[in-house]
Amino acid sequence: MERVSDCVVLAVEEAKRTADERPDNIRFLIGNADNLTEYFAPNTIDALFLNFSDPWSKKGYRKRRLTYRKYLAMYFTLLKEGATLTFKTDNVGLFDFSLEEIEAMGLVPEVVTRDLHASEWNADNIMTEYERNFTEQGMKINMLRVRRPVGYTPVYVEEKRQKCAETPTPCHENGVTESEAE
Repeated sequence: MERVSDCVVLAVEEAKRTADERPDNIRFLIGNADNLTEYFAPNTIDALFLNFSDPWSKKGYRKRRLTYRKYLAMYFTLLKEGATLTFKTDNVGLFDFSLEEIEAMGLVPEVVTRDLHASEWNADNIMTEYERNFTEQGMKINMLRVRRPVGYTPVYVEEKRQKCAETPTPCHENGVTESEAE
């Protein structure tokens, strides 16, 4: 799934080029990750790949990150037991955030590397265009893989916003606490 149609067109062209070498159950969707449950039923996906997602670096945007726990709960509902989520990024801050979110969901990655191309996991790596560009610039690629445990039921509880009057934490003009603004 991709929001930018040009990226999907490139992926479809590559899939056509490698049609003899790839599985025949690949599908490409143009859309938003919030809508995944409209396309897939629970426990039906064998593997999900999050490649070079937008890090949403501005303060207050962390809930938009594709590795925020709300999205992780959705992914692990859609994944079959034993299926994997693989995440790659050049952004160290996003990678660290993702590791924290995975831990908050009660999950433990089976693979974590901060230099994919120098690791044993590079042998099976399929390099994306972004990855190639970042690597050519000398950037290291972070990668993690986490498997849905048998019997695991993801739970996400929406975080409640505190009113400034209810917390000793300094507040912004818009009434959001410092910790919420991260």
